[in-house]
Formats: sequence, structure tokens, C-alpha cells
Amino acid sequence: MDAIINNYIEQHYQNWLDYTFFHCSQNEMQDETYDLLNEVILALLSKDPVKLKNMVEVPSKCGRYKLIDIYVLRMIKLNVYSKTSPYQSKFKKGKLVDDVDFSRLKIIDEPDDQDDKPERIFSQTSQVRSIVGNLNLSTEAMAIFEHRFIHNLPFSEWPGPEPKKELYETYNKVVQLIKAKLKGESLL
Repeated sequence: MDAIINNYIEQHYQNWLDYTFFHCSQNEMQDETYDLLNEVILALLSKDPVKLKNMVEVPSKCGRYKLIDIYVLRMIKLNVYSKTSPYQSKFKKGKLVDDVDFSRLKIIDEPDDQDDKPERIFSQTSQVRSIVGNLNLSTEAMAIFEHRFIHNLPFSEWPGPEPKKELYETYNKVVQLIKAKLKGESLL
């Protein structure tokens, strides 16, 4: 393997590990952080060395990152959240993995190429989780919010006896509380 690629991986391994740990902790996979990142790197090293060298040399549109960084970060997220990813298929057969889409809150409406998207997503995710944690929601309201927003499941699959109208009302109230808190923090 080319020394340039090996050096780049060694220099950026800790940053990738931090990113992997964050996403693994969001999906309750903290103890799998090293395994997941190492699987991503193995998959990376199986690619054409000429293409890898080009990815190391070419900067991305995200400023300080190279194409290889963007590729690795996307592969990490894919392997953490996608039930059909190579890592999940190999090590997590049959385990349900949460697929969280924080864009549904419409926190910021700006073009993706103007800022550091991974950093922005991390910041927004942390803010939403912090807000939800500080809302003092009832156990039932929290369960309804997690069912719909975190687990992305329809209310037709709700295990409780509550009517759908009550579920929708509770969920919408929680979303409105989050949006109100975000506006109060001038994020909208």
C-alpha cells in the first residue's frame, strides 16, 4: 500500500475515531467503535490504490477536508445507522438499528456547501437531545416521541391502547416545544 495513504490514515485515525464514537454512542454501540472504524478502513484499503491516492490529494468542497475524509465519514454513518450496511450485515444480524433523521425538525434552512455539514449536524443533534432531555416530559410523551421521531415508526405500530389522535397530538406538542426552545435559542 502506498505510504501516502498509510500516513494519511495514521494522521486522521483519531479524528475518525471521535466521529465514529459519537455516532456509535447515538446508536448505543459505544463498545463497537473500534471494530466499526477498523471495518471501514479495511473496506477503504480494498479500493483501487490509484483512486485512494487521488482522494488523499484532492480537497473536497468542505474546506479543510479531503475527499477521503468525506468518504470515510459517510461510510461510518452508513455502517452505524443502516440496517443493510456491510458492518450491520456482518456483525448485527437481526438487530434493529435506529435510523434518526434530524432534518425533519427543519432547524436551519441554508445551502449545504456554505458550512461544515458534519459539524453542524453534530451541533444540531446535541442541541435537540439536550432540549428533549430538559423538557421534563411525561414517560408516555417521551415514549411517543421516541417511537415516531427516534425510531421512525408509524403510529399504526404503537403498542399501547391510546387512540391515534392522542398519539398525534402528543407528538406534535413535543415537536412544538422543541421548536419553541430552538427559537428561544435563536436557531430558527
